[in-house]
Amino acid sequence: MLASDTAVAGRYKYHLQCIFSEQSDLEGFSGIRLNGAVVIRGNYENNDYSGFMYTYNEWDWGAKVRNF
Repeated sequence: MLASDTAVAGRYKYHLQCIFSEQSDLEGFSGIRLNGAVVIRGNYENNDYSGFMYTYNEWDWGAKVRNF
């Protein structure tokens, strides 16, 4: 998972990629990807994800993670 702060105080964007080590019962299912932002203000936090994707036959890290 990659996380970074933004120009907005208390706001952090993230990119998560998960690759499962073994194929599941679903043909070619290999993992998930998730993007979003967490906003933290005092004792309050809000998680807004902007994209979620199931991946199939992707057994290598994506460019965001690979180029980190």
